[in-house]
Amino acid sequence: MSNLNSDKCVRFGNHHSFVSTIKKMLSKASQHGIKAMICITRNSIKGERISIGDVASKIKTPVAYTSKIIQRLVKAGMVQSKKGASGGFYIEKSLVNKVSVWDVVNELDGGAIKYGCILGLDECSGRKPCPAHKEYKPVRDQLIRFLQNTSLAKLADKVSKGEGH
Repeated sequence: MSNLNSDKCVRFGNHHSFVSTIKKMLSKASQHGIKAMICITRNSIKGERISIGDVASKIKTPVAYTSKIIQRLVKAGMVQSKKGASGGFYIEKSLVNKVSVWDVVNELDGGAIKYGCILGLDECSGRKPCPAHKEYKPVRDQLIRFLQNTSLAKLADKVSKGEGH
């Protein structure tokens, strides 16, 4: 996360403003999807499946909402599910180290982060920029690089080591 705290990124103001900006850039669905995927990844690394109820409980979201998010990720092929007594959600061993935070965000938010305007304008680009475009674009680009280069397995490992919760 140190890359995100560089002077180059904090042109909008202090660190708190930058963190606030990032939180606004990710939808609630993406925030909860990332947390759910970290939870599923932690269990998958241990060779275990996890129920939707356990995921929802651990990330403190309603079961129905969590289920909707995870089903979208199942359809995208990031998560697998197995029905029955020993069922639950898991990530295949071959994918566990390959799925990035960006994969989740891109699936749940589409191009909103990559192409969206921080001010919410319909049109904002280098040709027709909003007032914040010049300062926002490098922050957005660095955030996207961070999301693309951060695997869920890496975050799950940090949580397992007590570096997060």
